[in-house]
Amino acid sequence: MTRVIALGASNLTRGLRTVRTLSRTTLGADTQLVAALGLGRSYGSYHRLGFRGLPAILDCGIWNALDHMPRAERTLGIVSDIGNDILYGFPPDQILMWVREAVTRLERHSSSIALTGLPIDNPARVTPLQFRIMRSVMFPSSRQTLEGVTRDITILQPQLEQLAAERGLRFVRLKPEWYG
Repeated sequence: MTRVIALGASNLTRGLRTVRTLSRTTLGADTQLVAALGLGRSYGSYHRLGFRGLPAILDCGIWNALDHMPRAERTLGIVSDIGNDILYGFPPDQILMWVREAVTRLERHSSSIALTGLPIDNPARVTPLQFRIMRSVMFPSSRQTLEGVTRDITILQPQLEQLAAERGLRFVRLKPEWYG
């Protein structure tokens, strides 16, 4: 059996069916998908979205569950949706520390991990009004500005690329056409 462990937030939530279908088509029908995801999910901080709250990926039950699962013949990992923490106002160095810890924990279960980058082209394609609307709907407590998000993405993206290079992870650059 092959296991795919996926960590992420809203993009992974929206794309989970695709991840499952591709995993089973590519890796076999008996592929098991284990995920920590959710709209508004953070890697290192508890957050509430509407009436629902989610613990940080680092604090959720996936780690205990993985520790108690039987080993799979092959395990692949995906670390995605890192940008939420920028919109929550956490500094790039803090976010990198959380992602590094998630990768360290994932390495205990998988020798093949893909780390997705940030949507670096998106801020230039969004007007300040579009940004404020998106921020107020998806991150109502955020006070981040479009300029601040752009700055933090520019700082964090090369740090994520370096982390991937240091750990031998596959780094996936996000394409602008993947976002509306």
